[in-house]
Amino acid sequence: MLGRAMNRSIYILSALLLILTSCGRSPLDTNEIKKNTSRIINGAALLRLDSTCKNFVDSGLVAGISALIYEKNEEVYYNAYGFADQEAGIPMSRNTIVLIYSMTKPLTGTALMTLYEEGLFRLDDPVSQYAPEFADLEVYTGVDSDGNLQVESLQRPISIRDLTRHTAGFINRAEIPGLSPLLEQLDVRNPSNTLEVMARKLTSIPLWFQPGAQWEYGLCVDMQAYIIERISGKSFDKYLQEHVLDRWACQKRGISCRRATARDWQPLIISAMAIFPVYRMKKPCLLIQNIGHLLPVDLV
Repeated sequence: MLGRAMNRSIYILSALLLILTSCGRSPLDTNEIKKNTSRIINGAALLRLDSTCKNFVDSGLVAGISALIYEKNEEVYYNAYGFADQEAGIPMSRNTIVLIYSMTKPLTGTALMTLYEEGLFRLDDPVSQYAPEFADLEVYTGVDSDGNLQVESLQRPISIRDLTRHTAGFINRAEIPGLSPLLEQLDVRNPSNTLEVMARKLTSIPLWFQPGAQWEYGLCVDMQAYIIERISGKSFDKYLQEHVLDRWACQKRGISCRRATARDWQPLIISAMAIFPVYRMKKPCLLIQNIGHLLPVDLV
């Protein structure tokens, strides 16, 4: 079923790590490659990007793929392979509208760093400096023979830097004895929770590991949004609108949309910002919550 859906639908796997815009790129000649050896995205990286993207299509993993990278405010890579609609023979292009997950993450990170640029926090500031509920947390060490939680004290506070790199220690798994059941019982990830409620619930659970000790994907980005609220004094959606989306002049935007029905899926003109893919719906609406996945590519 997944394979058929991928062949029918439009997908993108992107090496995007910076904010993207829409421009063209011509293939680099040998002299251009030599000039770009000081860049991260140099000639060797461009060849590897082309090879990696092409392999995804040639192997049948995806029907189509597109990648666009900016470095130092300049477009340094764009290419597309395969099909936007394989059955109809429509090739993937720069203006193909795609379904892409987790676009709230780069948006949230960008919003957070606008506060950093204003000097309103330092990356190694304790999160508890701005949100007192993060003070005096406990850290999970296991369970005893009766299944009771065993904990220890923090070796150091969670820092804002930890939130930006998923090293805060938040539990995000279903199989940790004694700890995972608390995550479910408190319904931490319920979308009806405000960020404040989520933070309060999350900090009532022991951390899974000491801050900075390891990497674990989870709710760090949600807590970035909460810290934005605490530092700015504005709701996250209002701050994001004023300091990110409005500055980028996004025409179609929003945190969520009503669930689309099958008949809603129709072609739609691309939104103003190519970084933001949208559902092909009769009523245009930018979806930026839980709809994309960034593919890490080893370039250097």
